[in-house]
Amino acid sequence: MAMSDGFLRSSVACRVQGTFPPQGVAGDLANHVVRQSANDTITTLSYGTGSGQADLLVCQDRTINATTAATYDLYTGTDLKDIDGQTAAHRKVKYLKVSIVDGGDAAGVRVGGAASDEWVGYFAAAGDKQDIFPGGPPFVVGSPAGKAVGTTTKNLKIENLSAVAVTVRIVIAGTSV
Repeated sequence: MAMSDGFLRSSVACRVQGTFPPQGVAGDLANHVVRQSANDTITTLSYGTGSGQADLLVCQDRTINATTAATYDLYTGTDLKDIDGQTAAHRKVKYLKVSIVDGGDAAGVRVGGAASDEWVGYFAAAGDKQDIFPGGPPFVVGSPAGKAVGTTTKNLKIENLSAVAVTVRIVIAGTSV
């Protein structure tokens, strides 16, 4: 059964707080606390195949063994299935998020740099890679127009650089046309 409606909404929340002790004579002066926060919706894609829309939604957790890599074919859509377990054959990727949800160590996880038929996507050039770390921010990229996926530009590589297994969450929104 094909999806007939849906959406993806991604946001980033950040809270910053600093405590500053009073200057001068110690006593009844209270610390000065400064707080700021920012909550930004960075991507909202409605259902469809036009700009700002997606008809394929993927959200999967994958375990990658220590010091090994996994390569996912975005074009055929059989490696990473949609949220209903159906083939998700992408022709454009409009949003990609890779985050570490469990395991790993300080060596981290590397996204990008597939050996063949590399999907360059949002990287500047073939062979470019980005490292992420347990407890750190995820790798998140996207654009309303999307980045093309083709028969020779289709492979997304995720490499576990850690000495222990890691579970990554892969979220992709894109279109079938």
